Amino acid sequence: MDLLQAAAISYNNLLHKKFHIKAGAKGNLIEFDFIFKPINFFHLAGLHYLDDMKLLGMHTSHQSKELAFKKSLRGELNLEYLGKSAHFAKINERVEWLHRIDAVVSHLSKMYSPKTIVEFDNKNFSFIKPGYTFVEDYPVQRKVVMLFFTEDSTGMYLPESFLVSTNQNKILQQKKYRVLDFSCEFSR
Repeated sequence: MDLLQAAAISYNNLLHKKFHIKAGAKGNLIEFDFIFKPINFFHLAGLHYLDDMKLLGMHTSHQSKELAFKKSLRGELNLEYLGKSAHFAKINERVEWLHRIDAVVSHLSKMYSPKTIVEFDNKNFSFIKPGYTFVEDYPVQRKVVMLFFTEDSTGMYLPESFLVSTNQNKILQQKKYRVLDFSCEFSR
């Protein structure tokens, strides 16, 4: 199976659900809800970097972003096509790891291993609005996967960015919380 399609399937498993998280650090408690929408896949996969690809079309249109997700889900938009972009190197590793996104989220409920939520400001992430990020460490591969969330106008958190890195330097300076409770309910 194509990795972009696998990523879309993994992302699709997160749709129509509302997640709630409670986390704490040294007497501070945070709680927030987050959801996933089809249009957010476009940015998480890094497709906005591929501005030389005709099939991706208008990068600012909600319709074209949702269409890119649907085409990825059906396998009509794939890595072979994206690989033709002069900018593909910017997203290759991101797409290789994005198929794990549902596992990153579901691991928040696995309390046998402390999960980290980081409250970040945009001092170190000037391209992302302040919010929260989930940090999943993959020591064997020497990678850290970070899923960033920012608050929308309704108070709901949505995925803003998905990064894969070899170090945690940018997040080490941010306030960290340990997940205390995690729940999920189906929504429409």
